[in-house]
Amino acid sequence: MKTIEDHIAKDKEILADPKTSEPMRHHVEDELHDLEEYVDHHKEEIKAGDHHDPDVLELFCDIHPDEHLPRKIENKEKVVGVIDIKLESWGTIPLMILLQMMTYRMHMC
Repeated sequence: MKTIEDHIAKDKEILADPKTSEPMRHHVEDELHDLEEYVDHHKEEIKAGDHHDPDVLELFCDIHPDEHLPRKIENKEKVVGVIDIKLESWGTIPLMILLQMMTYRMHMC
């Protein structure tokens, strides 16, 4: 999505559709909750004009600020490695977060 507001609107649209499957409904409800919590935590930034749609890793960092999460190691404009993967209270890294960490976009928590 282009903005967090667009993403929230799309999730609400999916939830309003009676044909949405239960697994998809559960996923979208969780995602919508996380997005709305993110908006609540970042009111000033959004008011100042930052309307970016946070990715799954950024949402995780926002919801779990005390966790040790990956930090990117950069070589100019390219991510060359990841360090400090330790999620004490989770035990394992959720698959979506792991996949996100392996892609081109990574954010500092």
